[in-house]
Amino acid sequence: MSSAQGATTAVRGGSGGVLSASTYAFIVVAILMVIAFVFASASGVLDEDAALTAADIGSFAINGLAAAMVWIAALSYSRGRTRTVWMLVAVGITCFAIGDAVWSYIELVLLEDPYPSLSDVFYTAEYLFVSAALILTALSYRGFASFKRAFTVAAVAGVAGLAAVYLTVLQPYILPATAEELEPLAKFVSVMYPVADVLLFLVPAVFTLTVISRLGNGRFAWAWWLVVAGALIFAVGDTVYSYADWSGIYEQYYWAIDPTWIIANLMFAAAAMVAR
Repeated sequence: MSSAQGATTAVRGGSGGVLSASTYAFIVVAILMVIAFVFASASGVLDEDAALTAADIGSFAINGLAAAMVWIAALSYSRGRTRTVWMLVAVGITCFAIGDAVWSYIELVLLEDPYPSLSDVFYTAEYLFVSAALILTALSYRGFASFKRAFTVAAVAGVAGLAAVYLTVLQPYILPATAEELEPLAKFVSVMYPVADVLLFLVPAVFTLTVISRLGNGRFAWAWWLVVAGALIFAVGDTVYSYADWSGIYEQYYWAIDPTWIIANLMFAAAAMVAR
């Protein structure tokens, strides 16, 4: 079978469209974990310190589980592009989980403000690895879809996203902040996150979405629809967090904002299981 024929078979999901029992079980468990996370951190049942601990440890545990599931799926493939793509996703989520561990240690053990800190290096790494996986996947289907159209749509989304980030977060809040209000490193990190949300998640996600949408609805397509959706949830959630934090409304809506990162990573894990 040629590589082009293999690509077509993968996209169309030649092995059927029935998900395994383990995949269904993981999806149910993932939903329950998100509910438990929100309940523990925002229900008011726990006092403030206990809720903070539950949120930090819960995030690390859930993201660690998501990383483990993607590693299992990735290593089930023989050497090749598919294995490489899912390993990139696995490394990305692993980095995020390590970032959670560093954040938790600084906040819960050292009792210091973990922002900015070494955790941001690991959080940022997920952007790089997942965006690389998205782009590598889309580029592997050259000839099956119009890349000119995909580039155009992604570029428009990128420009619109950067404009929205500039107008809602950067221009009114972060860029005008003085050195006394925001140290240079903190300012750099504060600018980096919303910009990375657009350039490293939104743009690659839209590019891949445009390509995959032209290739059918097989199991391969289902998996990457989930990855794209996860990347979009991650980007939007992170940008909303930046806006909410700077505009002073985070405390009102943290219960809805904080789960977005773990939902995204769980969607990546579910995607890896669907693709097997």
